[in-house]
Amino acid sequence: PYMLYLDAKAEECFYEELQANQKAGLSFEVAEGGFLDIDVTLKDPKDSVIYAANQETEGRFRFSASQAGKYVFCFSNAMSTVTPKLLKFKMIVVQARDAEDTEMSDEDKKIKSMIGDLRNQLREVKEEQDYMEIRDNAH
Repeated sequence: PYMLYLDAKAEECFYEELQANQKAGLSFEVAEGGFLDIDVTLKDPKDSVIYAANQETEGRFRFSASQAGKYVFCFSNAMSTVTPKLLKFKMIVVQARDAEDTEMSDEDKKIKSMIGDLRNQLREVKEEQDYMEIRDNAH
């Protein structure tokens, strides 16, 4: 996970390039500062808000990209007049599958697909463990 120090009245944004239908997720926790709250927004390439949370201590959001392009997620401490915040966050991006190799046998393609599914499921388990660790630290 990444650590971010956010001054009072400040906003910090990050960008992630995604392909259409690519899966991604964001988890965050305010570790220090004031009431341990932060505003979060996630926007698609057309600047439409697909997730927003105000004055949250922690959170998690998963989504599938509706279109290819640059997605932006922002953390805002604008509501705080004097207190900076320290937060942990993690952006998870499930890598798009490679185009099928035409020289592979059907059995090999099936095995490759199963391995990809298993990899994605393990990534989700790891994400869940990270989120639970963040929740434990916050409480």
